[in-house]
Amino acid sequence: MKKRILFLFILSIFVMSCGYKKNQVDKTNEVQQEVKKENIVGGWTSIDVDDKVKEMAAFVTESKELGSKIEKITDASSQIVSGKNYRFKLHLENGEVWNSQVYENLQNEKQVTKFEKIN
Repeated sequence: MKKRILFLFILSIFVMSCGYKKNQVDKTNEVQQEVKKENIVGGWTSIDVDDKVKEMAAFVTESKELGSKIEKITDASSQIVSGKNYRFKLHLENGEVWNSQVYENLQNEKQVTKFEKIN
């Protein structure tokens, strides 16, 4: 009888520890999913269309000698590298939309690195 009680006691401890470990794994998975929702270091981060983004958009229109003025700028994001990348959609008054990307190095020199017409 004592052996049976001892066996049941050990078995119950084992079962409870398995449940505890599963809860810890579930919590770890939840934390990992939350981290994925946050911005990744070195990844692209959504930003507001501020004066800096407008400056980059003006640089694109000057560099590419577009014949139309900027109507609006959307989908702005940035990426920190050895300098900074700016990415945005450039909507022009003539109806054209361009995916644009500008790299600005640490000396504030700019270069258009992507310029693709969407429509």
